Amino acid sequence: MELITTAGTVPSATRETTPEDMTAAVTTWLTESNGRAEAAVFTLDAPLAAAHVGLRTVESLGLDCVAGDGLALRAATLADVESMLLTAAEDGGAYDRGLGRTRGLVAARRSVTALADGTVAGCAWWTFDAANDWFRRIAWDLGVLCLRPGGRSIAVLAATDED
Repeated sequence: MELITTAGTVPSATRETTPEDMTAAVTTWLTESNGRAEAAVFTLDAPLAAAHVGLRTVESLGLDCVAGDGLALRAATLADVESMLLTAAEDGGAYDRGLGRTRGLVAARRSVTALADGTVAGCAWWTFDAANDWFRRIAWDLGVLCLRPGGRSIAVLAATDED
């Protein structure tokens, strides 16, 4: 995945209600292990083009998971995101066995669908993590950002777990 080093546009954003399904892929991390997640949806005051998403774009959202220094942002494909979320759901976190293949597929799809607000067509995707106290940086970290079609909404899912 391509590392993003540009600052990007800093949008004016309003935090909205987050769909419960957004954390479906990491539910066992949260309920059966030591995991935590941050999920958020933001409505932007003006459309944002995917080419203008950068480090400052993500930092400006005020997420706890990227507070401090060390944000690493990478352009991703839908397949990259689906694979990341499937692995999280299927295998689980530090102290759980995950959901297995079939239930993991369903959970990953629920998270992707919630991130994309129902349809993945026209979405742009990134993955991220940060060298901070929020991410445990052991083995179970993930961060996904989705710029929804039309560029007026961003959805974010971050999760971490530790042994």
